[in-house]
Amino acid sequence: MKLLFWLVLLGCCFAAGCGVGSISDLSSIQDEYADVVYSNGRIYTVDSAHSWAEAVAIKDGRFIFVGNEAGAKPFVGPATEVIDLNGRFVMPGIQDLHAHLDRAGFQALYECSFPFTLGIDQILERVRACADQAPEGAWIRGGQWAYELMDSAPAPNKGMLDAVVPAHPVFLMDSTLHAGWLNSKALAALEINSDTPDPDGGIFVRKANSREPSGIAIDNAAYNIMQKLPSYTPEQYKRALAWSIDQMNRVGITSIKEAVADGYMVRAFHALDQANELNAYIAASLPWKASWTENHETERTNIAERKQFNSRRLNTNFIKIFADGVPPARTAAEKTIRP
Repeated sequence: MKLLFWLVLLGCCFAAGCGVGSISDLSSIQDEYADVVYSNGRIYTVDSAHSWAEAVAIKDGRFIFVGNEAGAKPFVGPATEVIDLNGRFVMPGIQDLHAHLDRAGFQALYECSFPFTLGIDQILERVRACADQAPEGAWIRGGQWAYELMDSAPAPNKGMLDAVVPAHPVFLMDSTLHAGWLNSKALAALEINSDTPDPDGGIFVRKANSREPSGIAIDNAAYNIMQKLPSYTPEQYKRALAWSIDQMNRVGITSIKEAVADGYMVRAFHALDQANELNAYIAASLPWKASWTENHETERTNIAERKQFNSRRLNTNFIKIFADGVPPARTAAEKTIRP
């Protein structure tokens, strides 16, 4: 875990320069003992003039030396921790520019999750198994089903879910996060019926030659539903975000752009940060008039109060605005380009 922590620092400090100039300047810093020295490694620096190093020395979260083994030795003092990388490769952390950390964590820890590669019959079996383990009448939430299944005959519909889970309301999100699949019990609980109009920016798919909802809700129709589902607790938010960040750390991701961070998420990030458990640099995009999160007045409050949560690892000075949908769900705006 300690190695991962410093690899996070490697990723962020190499990218930002750590306030000490280029890597070629580091060897001229006055001798001082480091907190930790990583040695015997293959360290890729992303500095075109000095692309590779064998060792680095770090003090107070800043690089004070990058170079060869011999050059690192003067920075080793009585209290310096020396970690032998045993020839392993080290590189700056990867930055993910669009993630939904809460959704990944909720699905893994609290929902009926399955890979989007499953076919309809496999999904139905998985949902049936989840319902068998759920308390009576509890919501069965989860995903992710591939939106491409809408091209199958028959396409996903409420009747399929009714046949395997008649006693629980079911809501399953697709892999694009732009469409939901519901059964009849869920539609009844949400009072969605033939008289329910499509919301602005959303569609309830209807049965052929009818106004009756088929069980598929797209874009804001799905997001309005998400807003009405039972809320997760602050502790569940923390666990979900920590789980997702850990999964990303495992593949070298150390900086993450959270695409939709409502007030619950921002407070959970802040709680992890205060407990020194936020193991990534987070750029949180606060939603503006987004149906799937909180109401608009709460969004305004979140934006007004965002600075109190900012720290070295959490930046809330970003905003999320929906312009249209996405190509996989066929809800993106169409534009004809003429020469």
